[in-house]
Amino acid sequence: MDGIYTEENSRYQIDLRKALSSTEGLHDKYKAISNTLNDVDWIAETDDGIILIEFTNYTEKPQPNNAGAKHEQIAKKYYGGMFYLMACDKTKPIDFVWIAESPFLDSAVRKRYYSSIISRLPFELQKNQEIKRELLRKFQVMSVSEWNKQYPQFPLTQTMS
Repeated sequence: MDGIYTEENSRYQIDLRKALSSTEGLHDKYKAISNTLNDVDWIAETDDGIILIEFTNYTEKPQPNNAGAKHEQIAKKYYGGMFYLMACDKTKPIDFVWIAESPFLDSAVRKRYYSSIISRLPFELQKNQEIKRELLRKFQVMSVSEWNKQYPQFPLTQTMS
C-alpha cells in the first residue's frame, strides 16, 4: 500500500499515509551517484515540517566500542536526507528522529546516544549569519513506543511475520 513502508528486516512497518507526502528508498535513488550519501529510512512531510526518520532495531546488545562509529553514521543519514530535500526544493522546517528499538536500550542509553549525535548535527553551524535558513529544527532519539505516543498519526508496528 502506498505510504505503508516495511523496514529492511521486515519486522516493522510504518504507516505514513496521513503525511502530505512520504518517501522511502533513498538508497535506491542514490545509486545514481554510486551511493556515496547515507540515507534515512523514511521521510514524512506534515503541515508544519518534514520528518527524517531513521529506524534501527537492535536484535543483539549494541557494543559500546562501536557506538562512536554508529553515531557518526546516524548523523550522516541526516546530511544525506537534507541533500535530497534541498534537491527537491523542500524548505519546511526539518526534524530528525532516530528510532532505536531494542530490549537492551532504556531511556538513559538513548539519552547518551542523543548527546553523542547532537554535536555532529548542524545546530551550531546554523547560528552563523551567512546561513540563511534553519538546517535542523529538532533531533530526537526514541523507542517505538515513544514514537507512537508522539506521532500517533504515523504508527510504527511489528509485522505479523
